[in-house]
Amino acid sequence: MGNRWGAGPVFALEWSQRARRWQVYAARSAVAALLLVPLLVIGLGRQDGGTAVYEVLVGGELAAMLLLAPATTAGAFCRDRAAGLLDHLLVTDLSAAEVVLGKLVARLGPLLGLVAAGLPVFFLGALVGGADPEALAMGLAVVVGTGVLAATLTLALSLRGTKTHEVLMAGYAALGAWIGSESIGWAVAWHLDLLAPPEWLLKANPAWLALAPVQEPGAADLGDGLAFLAGCLLASAALTSWTIVRLRAVCGRRGEGRGGSRSAAARRLGWLPGPDLDANPIAWREWRRLRGSRWAERIWMAYLAGAAILSAIAIEQEVGAGWLMGTNFAQTVNGVQVTAGLLLLSVATASAWAEERDPGVLDALLSTPLPASTIVWGKWWGAFRAVPFLALLPAVLAIGPSWRAERVIPPPLIFLVVLGHGAVLTSLGVVLSTRIARTGRAIAASVAAFVLIDLGVFLFAVTRPRGISTLWYQFGLWISSVFAVADLTGAIEWAYGRYDPLWYRWLRFGLLWAAIDVALTLLIVRHTIATFDRSFGRIPPGPGVPRPSKAAPNLPPGRIAVELE
Repeated sequence: MGNRWGAGPVFALEWSQRARRWQVYAARSAVAALLLVPLLVIGLGRQDGGTAVYEVLVGGELAAMLLLAPATTAGAFCRDRAAGLLDHLLVTDLSAAEVVLGKLVARLGPLLGLVAAGLPVFFLGALVGGADPEALAMGLAVVVGTGVLAATLTLALSLRGTKTHEVLMAGYAALGAWIGSESIGWAVAWHLDLLAPPEWLLKANPAWLALAPVQEPGAADLGDGLAFLAGCLLASAALTSWTIVRLRAVCGRRGEGRGGSRSAAARRLGWLPGPDLDANPIAWREWRRLRGSRWAERIWMAYLAGAAILSAIAIEQEVGAGWLMGTNFAQTVNGVQVTAGLLLLSVATASAWAEERDPGVLDALLSTPLPASTIVWGKWWGAFRAVPFLALLPAVLAIGPSWRAERVIPPPLIFLVVLGHGAVLTSLGVVLSTRIARTGRAIAASVAAFVLIDLGVFLFAVTRPRGISTLWYQFGLWISSVFAVADLTGAIEWAYGRYDPLWYRWLRFGLLWAAIDVALTLLIVRHTIATFDRSFGRIPPGPGVPRPSKAAPNLPPGRIAVELE
């Protein structure tokens, strides 16, 4: 094998393919616009413009990196392994380093291009927005380091994973644990009677370090940001080296993670009531079907375990440390677990048709006399079944140590809000996976919708244009389930009689948003049903074709579901 100089053929191929995609330029324009618009609103109506500008610019860029960086590398190896392309690549004279570095650098280019697209807005914020240039430089270093490490971590996970959406869920789970380390550190410090967690733990957390100049002035400086960047680069180099060393060994294994039997957890939950076979065969299949990979199960179990531990710590703080400290921590815990849970739901729902798009499976489904409404609602219920579990812990945590009458209002409202917003996100994921053939693009669109609906509202919270009343302003913030859950969790304060009770306002907000969510869900699902046959090129069953509700003797609906298994 001769010596090669330059980026290598893998990088050249990957770069040429990605440079031609219009989505790259659209993403750069969208990031710049999402940063520029709040900046203009702040400049028109805020007195504390410098602080708000910094929060929007650095916070927005950091959120974009945490969400987009894993998506750029999640399918780097698992898709090529599934298609057999990676085996052909490894029998050439290419080294493992050329393959790994080529794929990584080709994906880091567009990712860092998103950061570069926001630089003009950063300069504008420093010149006319009142933000501190040194603080912006520190925040930019944190953003770049976080993006590089997140992309490299997901690339390493992609080597072991078999499905893109499961690798992406694992990447988001790892990043969620990283971001949540600050809250865990404060909880441990409280148990050890310490004033604060170790300084190194705080400065290793990108969320805390990026916002420290405005939330805790003087706690961090540019040197801390550069040290964080250096640490992220060293960790990325270690992960890349591990991926290079393990590339040929992992790809030489056959059938890894492709078990054909139901997992132990799935067997233990088999006693739970499920949909009726004759009522909706697709929903029955989604409830009972065998999933080959255990990645998704382990990710959800890790999420539930982390949420349960943090919720228990928050309840203990409410009892032991008093309502003020306990409520603040409970708000953080509820906001984090709802955000993480709905983000995982968005990724999983957008891959609803990933397995069915394999050769032969979708053809078998579309050749049945099942109407589009049965198929779509079956898929919807199969994805929505995880939402009640996401709403249970936040509702329990909002009960608190007191049992006053006012405290009865927030928990059921939290459960209702999470159910409603989860239904809308499920509907969006199903319609996107139906209309977009490529699973990766469907996942990206679903995550973008989640960001705009549930996280983008915080930009509105920071800017708050003049002329909007407090009531309508707070009602508009409830479009985000994260904000609504945190607001209702903080309602514990009002139950102690320190302020005027506002439970009637929360009740109106919750019921009205629940009605809006139901209407949006029905509209989206109805649109999906209307366009389902056209999206898959299917001829809808005519009047002479037997329907499952009037099943022919030779083709009962139960037989249809069994054949699809």
